[in-house]
Amino acid sequence: MNPTAVRPVRDVRHRAVSQAPVRVAKAVKRAKGVNAARAIANVIQLIVLSAPFISATQIVATAIAQIAAATMEDHKEEKIMIIKGNVLTNEGPKAIEEIKEGDIVINLGNRPCRVVKVEKGDCTEVIRFQNNPDLLVSRDSSLATRYGMLDGGAAAPHAKEEMLYQCEAPCFFDTLEPGTLETPLPGYELTLDSGKGVFVNGYGIGCKEGANA
Repeated sequence: MNPTAVRPVRDVRHRAVSQAPVRVAKAVKRAKGVNAARAIANVIQLIVLSAPFISATQIVATAIAQIAAATMEDHKEEKIMIIKGNVLTNEGPKAIEEIKEGDIVINLGNRPCRVVKVEKGDCTEVIRFQNNPDLLVSRDSSLATRYGMLDGGAAAPHAKEEMLYQCEAPCFFDTLEPGTLETPLPGYELTLDSGKGVFVNGYGIGCKEGANA
């Protein structure tokens, strides 16, 4: 076989394989909630495909480093933000932008609790609710359902969930719509002295908990 005829094909494959760890890392970063087994399977596939060109040690080291960096970046950026909606307080519903430290809100256990911290940040990755259009939360938010808390990052487009509704009322099915905003909007992350979340426009939305936050 003529080596010159083979070289272009091998060069193309070499470039594709050498870039694969970065592609895997980016895929893991985009897909919230991807577990370690899936990432390891991707690394094994890389080793099999690239054995003739790059050492297995190099592939594994590069892939693990890239995935670890992406995971750390995701964790650092992760915020449970309420962007739009009215929070249920002891004085009735109040717009999220009006909530401040010291306010008394109603937690998911239908008990009053105190807001000990309010953090503000910009959000682009969001979740909308088909039957609750005035509610908007960040993609990383936790959502209270009949079956427990749902990680919003794992929600698929058009997914139907039975959302927990305020004050022990029946749960309601709604369709979740993850999306990306063209322009960032301000969001607010609440920390409570007790309870795992609050009711916003009737739906249970997760919050941080920590009396000393």
